[in-house]
Amino acid sequence: MEIVNWRHHSRLKLYAVVWVDPRSSKYATGVDERGGTCPRWDHKLEIPFNTPVDDSCLHIDVVHVESAEGTNQLVLVGSARLPLRDVDLGEPAVNKKLELTPRPSGSPHGNVDVKVAVRETRGYHAPDPYYGPEQKSNFGWKPKGCVPAGVRPGPGPRPTRRWPRAPPPQKTQN
Repeated sequence: MEIVNWRHHSRLKLYAVVWVDPRSSKYATGVDERGGTCPRWDHKLEIPFNTPVDDSCLHIDVVHVESAEGTNQLVLVGSARLPLRDVDLGEPAVNKKLELTPRPSGSPHGNVDVKVAVRETRGYHAPDPYYGPEQKSNFGWKPKGCVPAGVRPGPGPRPTRRWPRAPPPQKTQN
């Protein structure tokens, strides 16, 4: 990765946040402790997703952890997207160079190199639901924790886009 036009006075502590489906988990690399404008993470992240490949994008946010007076402030350095339809399903990993574009003007703020493969998972089945022990109700016995007939649990509140917390500092060997 290479960052351009970065006018920050502190040493850069960069990490990447990666996800495919915004409703599911986000994954993060560790902080690049060397600092500088060319961080290198070399992290392998396996990101499950349930949306069709043609409708999915790999999202990458590069974030700087700025420490000031005992607090960590997160600063977005740049974002990149890779439509997964550009990656052949089941093929070996391909190298892609993506531009980081955080500004409304869309001007590039650096590049991030990624190696991406899209694979199908085989043999995974969702676990059977667990209903818990039976309990007595006014109408007889029913499994504990069952949803009444005709009632479907909703998806819940829509997730808001918040920056994840800074990853915990990694221990270094002296």
